[in-house]
Amino acid sequence: MNELVTVIIPVYNVEKYIDRCMECVLGQTYTNLEIIMIDDGSKDASGKIIDEYAKKDSRIQVYHKENGGQASARNLGVSKATGEYICFVDSDDCIHERYVETLLAICHDTDCDLAICTYENFEGDSVDWKQELPMVDVETETPLQTLDAIFSPRNVETIVVWNKLYKRSNIQNVKFVEGRIFEDEEVSARLIHASHKVARVAKPMYYYFQNNAGTMGGEFTLKKLDILWAIETRMSFFKDNKLTELYYKDAYKYMCKLLTHYYRVGKMSEKHPEIQKEIMEKYKKILKECSVCDWSVKRRVSMKVFSFMPSLYVKMTGKY
Repeated sequence: MNELVTVIIPVYNVEKYIDRCMECVLGQTYTNLEIIMIDDGSKDASGKIIDEYAKKDSRIQVYHKENGGQASARNLGVSKATGEYICFVDSDDCIHERYVETLLAICHDTDCDLAICTYENFEGDSVDWKQELPMVDVETETPLQTLDAIFSPRNVETIVVWNKLYKRSNIQNVKFVEGRIFEDEEVSARLIHASHKVARVAKPMYYYFQNNAGTMGGEFTLKKLDILWAIETRMSFFKDNKLTELYYKDAYKYMCKLLTHYYRVGKMSEKHPEIQKEIMEKYKKILKECSVCDWSVKRRVSMKVFSFMPSLYVKMTGKY
């Protein structure tokens, strides 16, 4: 294996964490790397720190840009990439020292153009990125089987983009939608569908930092309604590609998100009745479309109840 692998790292206000990320990326056992770091308008010392790394290691390229969000940083990174394979690493996360070596070997051994590993959450200042890993079998599956995992306990490892090694030819024409959060939910389906065969190994080689102050943590805000946009866009993709079974599975997930966010908007200190009304209208529309679904009577009744009396739904189910 001697292909060039591009590692894309968006950077924004991570001066506390960037050193540990760089330590494990630069310490990869596979060394033929092109490391592209995008400073997305950081207001702290992050930009200066990665400039210093670039002076010490010729594999590192640094680009500074105005703040545009993680999607725009990833898009710039992909446009600059020249490696045959691409992977993404968030700048507060870590990867195992054999992360690139293992995923690339899996692609070779299985003739796959997408390799996926599992991940572990961690808190605190460090993680053992040189730990011994158990030997586990590699499984191969079709892109449709991988997409179906979106609706399984493997949901998170399937929809994120940071635990995967992609063939660049499959990713270079797929753009992350800028100005949104939860963009992984939307773009991952297209990237998986673009593959011809997928390999999956149940090794936790990506270490995800539980940053409660980050975009996905903290209190509920209207910006988090972007998850609805992401699922809507993915559903359209499934419909356009005549993936009917996946479409209806996603429709149920979408309805559950609409239901949850209806209540979350209602609990905000600043009231937004117009947004709740819009959410309910979307819910009723998709409920009608799902009349052909083979749902249990219990599910069908509970989903119907919410559409005309949300308070009764909570009493019936004890949840929202």
